[in-house]
Amino acid sequence: MENNEIHVAIWHACSGLIRMAPILSSTVYYYPQGHVDNYGGSASTQTLCANFPSIKCHVNSMRFLADPATDEVFAHMNMRPMQPQETSVGPARSKEPVTDFIDSVFYKPLEYSDLIGGGLRVEKIFDKEKEDNIVVIHDIHNREWEVQHVYDNASNSHHLTNGWSRFTSSKKLHAGDELVFMRTKDGRVIVGIRRSVVSISQNHEPTGFSFIRNVAHGDKIARTGNGLCSVESLGTAMGNALNKVEFEAVYYPMTGKSSFFYDSEAVDFFAKKKWVIGMRVKKNIVVDHRLGRITHFGFITGIRNERNSPWKRLKVMWDQVEAEQLENCWEIRPDIPSVPEQKREPDIPIVREPKRGFKLFGQTMAVNEI
Repeated sequence: MENNEIHVAIWHACSGLIRMAPILSSTVYYYPQGHVDNYGGSASTQTLCANFPSIKCHVNSMRFLADPATDEVFAHMNMRPMQPQETSVGPARSKEPVTDFIDSVFYKPLEYSDLIGGGLRVEKIFDKEKEDNIVVIHDIHNREWEVQHVYDNASNSHHLTNGWSRFTSSKKLHAGDELVFMRTKDGRVIVGIRRSVVSISQNHEPTGFSFIRNVAHGDKIARTGNGLCSVESLGTAMGNALNKVEFEAVYYPMTGKSSFFYDSEAVDFFAKKKWVIGMRVKKNIVVDHRLGRITHFGFITGIRNERNSPWKRLKVMWDQVEAEQLENCWEIRPDIPSVPEQKREPDIPIVREPKRGFKLFGQTMAVNEI
């Protein structure tokens, strides 16, 4: 089956990512190490490419896709390595802003009882109705599903009954999966799926390769989406990138996994910062995308001196996890205590220095100096 292109707003809602994906004509750094980590490569594979250099690339195309069998979202990228003398090109504006399509999003983790009771109780996403009625929901491929809808005034919730089991059976849902209810500006309700994954080591796949559990038939569905992300495609992408040849890559937005492309201005800005051992730093991370960002605090314990690549060269001891981890300098920030503004006479003006910053995929981000 052919992978379906979907609206970028639906893609971002189902991906669970806070960081936006790059847009057409933006300039990024491609990191082979991040590509291997995103794919789920073995430790030996990661060691093999540890010193590969980063490659500055121009994003020729970015397609936001969904697997027709699993509803898993992923992106197909085409990137062109830039020449040393070539200047960066500013990103083009998106023709379909994310905020102009989806009005609200509601995430519903599935429990075992949600799958055997013949119905599902949800909140916030449907209109309040006094009488029972049939509602039409859409999956992310724009297929329609008619479901009986009952509104419960006492609990201020909605109960999907007749017709719902047909949806769950067709989508092969499992306890631990998560439904993404999206209400569009025109009132449609779209339901996406974030599937639970397990790591299974097999002889023909690298250690840590993820599979989606298909309990309806007891078999396994590879998370790659029709095999688009294979060992061969991974090697081809890295080889072409290192040889300065245009290449294609498939990106799966999974919480906890590395990305392999980062905005070039952000990387350049933070790579020039003076990072020293003992410096207090912080990092916004996504543990559960429904909760948004949480901030971890820690301090730098070491700085790796890699010859070619700056990939995860900072060693950081985080307060919350009490463990040393390798981090990218462009994914952390100096933890600078805020200084209260001093009292002043009304007739004495204060001259403020302009904030310095950089553009992140077309948006200006202000950053404090250290």
